This record gives sequence, C-alpha cells and structure tokens, in this order.
Amino acid sequence: MPSKGDGERWRTEQELRLLYRAVAASSNGITISDTNLPDEPLIYVNRSFELMTGYSSEEVLGRNCRFLQGTDGNQPALLEVRAALQEGRDCQVLLRNYRKDGTLFWNELRLSPVHDERGRLVNFVGVQNDVTDRKRAEEELRRAHAELDERVRQRTARLAETNARLEREIAERRELEEQLAHQAFHDPLTGLPNRSLFLDRVELSSTGFLERGGKVAVLLLDLDNFKAVNDSLGYEAGDRMLLAVAERLENTVGSRGTTAHFGGDQFAVLLEDVASAGDAVRVAHWIEEVLQSPFDIEGLERHITASIGIALSISGWEAPEEIMRRADAAMYRAKDTGKARYAVFDPGANESTSP
Repeated sequence: MPSKGDGERWRTEQELRLLYRAVAASSNGITISDTNLPDEPLIYVNRSFELMTGYSSEEVLGRNCRFLQGTDGNQPALLEVRAALQEGRDCQVLLRNYRKDGTLFWNELRLSPVHDERGRLVNFVGVQNDVTDRKRAEEELRRAHAELDERVRQRTARLAETNARLEREIAERRELEEQLAHQAFHDPLTGLPNRSLFLDRVELSSTGFLERGGKVAVLLLDLDNFKAVNDSLGYEAGDRMLLAVAERLENTVGSRGTTAHFGGDQFAVLLEDVASAGDAVRVAHWIEEVLQSPFDIEGLERHITASIGIALSISGWEAPEEIMRRADAAMYRAKDTGKARYAVFDPGANESTSP
C-alpha cells in the first residue's frame, strides 16, 4: 500500500507535468534563465518562443537572451531590464528584438523572479509577446494623425493666407472707396470741401437750426484780380497762392463753420447758428484782416483781396442753392462797388455793403 509521502510526491509530479504542459502550450514565448550560472543563460524555451524568434531550443539554450537584440543594444528599456535582474524584481518592457532571419519584431517582455524554498533567487521567467502588429498599427495611426495634423496645418495656413489676402483686398477697396468719396466731395488742390459737399452741409445745417429757430450764413469769396497772378507768375505760383489763402481761411473760420473751395479763385464759408447778419459780418472783417498780410510767392511779396457776398437763411425751409444764389448776388454787388469789400443780402433786413 503506497505511503502518504508517496501520494504527495505523485501529486507534485502530476502538478509539475500539468505546469510543464501549460507552459509548453502557451501562446506566449516562455523562457527560463538560471541566475546561478555565469551570464544567466537560458535553460528552457517553449515552442512559441521558437516560432516567434525562428531559433530552435538547441540554438539558444546556454546563451543569454540578449542575442535577440542583435546589434540594437542602445535601447532605454534594456536599462530597466538590467536593473530588474540585478535587483531581483519584476519588470515589464517593450523591446526591439530580431528573429533569426534578421526581421524586427516588437517584444512585450515580462520578467518575473523565481525563488527557492529558502528565498534565494534561482531563476527568471520571461513571458514574451509579439506585439509587432499592434505596434505597426499604432505607428500607422500615429503617422495618420501626423499627416492629418499636417494637412490641417497646411489648410489652416492656406485659409489664413486667403483671409489675409481678402482682408488686404477689403482694406484696399475700402481705402479706394474712401479716396474716391474724398475726391468726389473735396477740392483736389486744397483738400477743402467742394461745392457739392458744401451744399449738402448748408442744407443739413439750415434744416437743423430751422427746427430750433436759428439761422445759417453763407459767405462767398472771390479773389480780386487773381488772373493777374496766374498771368505774371504762372499757374503753379497761382496754385501756391490758393493754398496759402485756403490755410488762412481755415485758421480764421476754425470750428465756427465750414470752409470750401469751389475751384479757381472762389471760396465759401458756412457759419452755423448765427443770430443776425452781424455775426457773419464780423467773420468777413476777420477774413479781410488776414488777407491784408502779403503772401510770399516765389520770394516775392504779393497782396490779394477778396470780394465777399453774405447771405442768411430765411425762417422757412429753402433749397441751399437759393441761399447760394443770394450770396453770389451779394458778392457781385461787392465787386461792382469797388472790390475788396463785403455785401450782405438779407431778406429780413436792409442790404448793406462795406465801405
């Protein structure tokens, strides 16, 4: 009759056979190294290891498994492997290994220490998993993401370039429109409002102040004997004279109203919210005073005077052209009475002319 010890030995042998068959049949490559022998050689590899690497057990037993790295020993993960072997602990790393035919495969390696009954480290079991397909898929996915990111970057750059070009075109078009609008409503020589813009402002101002019971006044200026300047000094000198007159008029009128140039030797001033013709007459006096100082034209002192016609708006609405017509009539009356003076055309008061 078998003893109790024989029964335990039999069960242990059965368990070892079962464990061996399980290890041998594992789909993972299984290796066992002996830590007590020099260079910790392999003492067991299963069939899956042979299929994974292309090496037979006879070719690898007795060798350190570092041969799987070939000449590719500069891998950071190998430092972790060496530390785990030295410290006798678990580790899991991803290594570039090479089959017998030289082809690369990615080895997901798990190393586990084995101790004897007295706690001494005797073996390391390596579980190897070929994750080349997974690694390749991850690489292809990474590459696809990188290509997508690059396409998005290029598309974004093209869109940014297109937007910048559109913004430039819009800015250029807006600038051109502003230039055209300015040219349409401003005198090209002096930059002052032209007749069209001046009439718009007369209408707008007269309508606004009419509602509040106020008036506007228009002063129409015609430079006296200006043709003589063009004839004696030339048109360029005449233009400089006009620019100088425009500057003096703007400085005199300032924020009190609008100064315009109708072309040639004719200027106009719009005064807003005047109480009576006297307000406009005071401005006419100021204009006469600033024109008394000589103008330096090509090193020569030149004097210029102006005939000024003044017209005020009436209590009811009227077209701005009608106010201009009265100012024009007053201006010609000033010229007819000797030039270098002003004349007032005011329907609500006696007309007057400066001495």
